[in-house]
Amino acid sequence: MPPRRGRTWRPLLRFGWFAILFAVALPAMADATFFESPQHAVPGLARMLAAEDWAGLARAYALDGTGIERRELESGRYFKRSSAAASHRAGLDRWRHPFPPGYRYLSHTTQGDEALVQVGIEIDQGGGMVQRGLREFRMRKSSGGWQVLPGRADTLVRRWTAAALRAHASRARASLENPKAEAEANRIESLLRAEPRAPLALADRTAELEQQRVETVTHFTSTMSAAPEQTDEDRRELARLEQEIQRLDMERRLVAGLRGRLAAASSR
Repeated sequence: MPPRRGRTWRPLLRFGWFAILFAVALPAMADATFFESPQHAVPGLARMLAAEDWAGLARAYALDGTGIERRELESGRYFKRSSAAASHRAGLDRWRHPFPPGYRYLSHTTQGDEALVQVGIEIDQGGGMVQRGLREFRMRKSSGGWQVLPGRADTLVRRWTAAALRAHASRARASLENPKAEAEANRIESLLRAEPRAPLALADRTAELEQQRVETVTHFTSTMSAAPEQTDEDRRELARLEQEIQRLDMERRLVAGLRGRLAAASSR
């Protein structure tokens, strides 16, 4: 009896699907950096921080579910604050995440697939005076190895903002999504109230939004004045930038309101 065509092609079809899935997954795998262990990660991260290799650092972060976009890391905004903090002569407070260059691995504890990593530094100030600094950051293990997680407060701020923006948009459209988005924003806000680093994360986010707005307005202005006659592509880009400026303005107002509520709650 002649073989059935369906059975003949089925293995080939299955192979074709596997090939397509592998081809799609390969760029994502190649674009990520994994470490053998938290202890092995610290020297590599320190080298990239010292070299300000933002793209390399971005590849070492696990961002799924955090609400933080990879372009924020690639720009360097997530790693260094916009201006050096006055509280530290060496400028260590300017380094936002995961730690300033020069810090060394101390220890780590694991819980499930996550680890809390402790790093530290000793600065000899002379005369027998040694200043010590300590930092903590989280990592997550997957099948590829260990990657850095953003700060918990940073993740909560992004998630809260996303829910608050959805609630605002659904109110404007009289959408049924509003109660769900409001409930999610309220739930995350209660978590932020209990998070010690929430005020600092909100201050950092405010500075980021200000910088993003300046960059977007500059791009809008240059696009507007680049050519005497605008093309359809120019007009589409201007419309996109205008929408982005409106979104940034709304997010700035929402974050400012949240900062005020948290500050009022902490002063009671």
